[in-house]
Order: sequence, then structure tokens, then C-alpha cells
Amino acid sequence: MYEALESLNIPNFTENKFGGVRLTHSRMDYDIWSLEDTWAFREDVISLHNIDSLLHTTLMTWDAVIYDIKAKKIITQPNYLQDLINRRLDLVLEKTPNEKGSVVKIIRTIYGKNAATLGGKLCAFLQSHLSCYSSTELIQYERANFDKNLITAVRIDKLLILLEQWQKGEDIIINVQQKPKTIHYKCIAEKGNVFP
Repeated sequence: MYEALESLNIPNFTENKFGGVRLTHSRMDYDIWSLEDTWAFREDVISLHNIDSLLHTTLMTWDAVIYDIKAKKIITQPNYLQDLINRRLDLVLEKTPNEKGSVVKIIRTIYGKNAATLGGKLCAFLQSHLSCYSSTELIQYERANFDKNLITAVRIDKLLILLEQWQKGEDIIINVQQKPKTIHYKCIAEKGNVFP
């Protein structure tokens, strides 16, 4: 993989913590690794049947998208684009190799990507795991691992209050202070979940 990246003159790639590589292109970070080395497959949390199995290995729904280079198609769950448009975020895979990091990633996604609705599975995960860590622990973890800080004690307290009022299986609508950017999507669906 390193040789292929070097031959494409891709600068500044580094090894990521899962044995693949991380590179930045057009201000976006990309992680590349062998499909079989995906944590959930390697640990037998999810069975690897085909490329679509990868959709079940991400922490959150907004991360569950695949671009098939050979077929030149985007592969998603059927409700993926609708959830993006509605800013509805949910959990995909509860089991994680880094629980605290996952809680931090979820909070960062809620506030950094302007989520408007939290799905029932995500609410159950947060209700179970958020109270395991103090605000200080989560803020310190974020500061140690990210350049831009989004987590505050006020934001954590707001989530805890919403989760206390949450009814199991229901979505939570959260009030986000920022107005969302208008995004227009144009796609033609083929076979329900594959977009050319």
C-alpha cells in the first residue's frame, strides 16, 4: 500500500492506529486499510460476507457509506441520504475498542456536524456510557486527541438532561444553536441503496 501511495505522489501519509494509512487531500482526512483488517471483522463482531458488510462496522450512521472504486458507485443503507438531509444521527455498532473515544466522537459529531435528531440506538448508547465519564475526562480526552475542541461541560449537561427525559426507542430532537448550511443533493437511486 505504501508503494502504491508513493507511486501516485501522495505526500504526507502516515500509519494509522489500525495498521492502515491516513492521508489528507483537499482538507479531508482519509483512512485506508485492508477490508479484512477492519476491527469489527478481525474481532468477529461482524461477519464479512461482502463489501456491504462494511456498512455495519461504523460507529454512527453518517460514517456508513462506501465508494466502490471499480463499480464507481456509492453504497449506503436505504435511509442514508434522508438521514443526512434531516440531520438525523444514529448508532450502527455499539461494540467498540475505545469506549471513551467513541463517546467523544459522538459528542463531537453532534455539535460539530450540527445533528438535529438523535436516533434511539444512539440515545441508548449515550444513556449507558456518557455517565461513566466526568465532563473533565471527556474534555481532556478531546484536547489530547483533536486540534479543534467542541466539547464543553454545558454541552454534556444538556445531553444528560435530554437523555433523562428520553423514552426508550424514541428519537430525541435537540436544539442546535447554529443554523445548518443548505445542502442540495441530486442523485438517481438504483436498487434502493446504490447511487451512481
